[in-house]
Amino acid sequence: MYFLINKCMITSYGPYVYKGVNKTTKEFYIGARYSHSKHKRNPIDDLGIVYYTSSKVVKPQFDQFNWEIVAQFSTKEDALKFEEQLISEHWGDPLLLNKNKGGTRFHRPDNYVKKSYRKKDRSANVKALWDNPEFREKMCAIRKISHSTEQFRKAHSIAMKKVSKKSKEICRVCRLSDHKEMTVQNFSRYSNR
Repeated sequence: MYFLINKCMITSYGPYVYKGVNKTTKEFYIGARYSHSKHKRNPIDDLGIVYYTSSKVVKPQFDQFNWEIVAQFSTKEDALKFEEQLISEHWGDPLLLNKNKGGTRFHRPDNYVKKSYRKKDRSANVKALWDNPEFREKMCAIRKISHSTEQFRKAHSIAMKKVSKKSKEICRVCRLSDHKEMTVQNFSRYSNR
């Protein structure tokens, strides 16, 4: 792995744009990185040490590329705009490995709040869906079609055999009161009553 970095340019933890060129095929990938800033990590200590791109194509072959930090910015938005500009300039080049043009459209804003659903909320939503007669009829029709095929039956049989095998591997205990065999998890639930 080879890095080409202008060390005079890298002075802070600011967002950066990087480029990787495959040593043999000359295919290249352009990306932007800004998450390292909150960990107070310099780009030199980030790219290729902690971060190996977000590309599913490039990441497994990261060591086969020569990496270069192209520019560093003071804001995330500037880095993303520059990344998009660079990718747009090379869009259509058969050697470009980027699947989209990147930029601000593909990154969450700083004020983004991830919605978290509690299990109870999800359960209530699913119950509400199944209370709808149209939804119930549609799902039943789909299941009748998909669950009646020979392929499904074979897959289901294999899955059930795996479950049965795993359940035999689970540690089991025996209740002395009625000599009923059960898993340790069920026994702990029973004993807490």
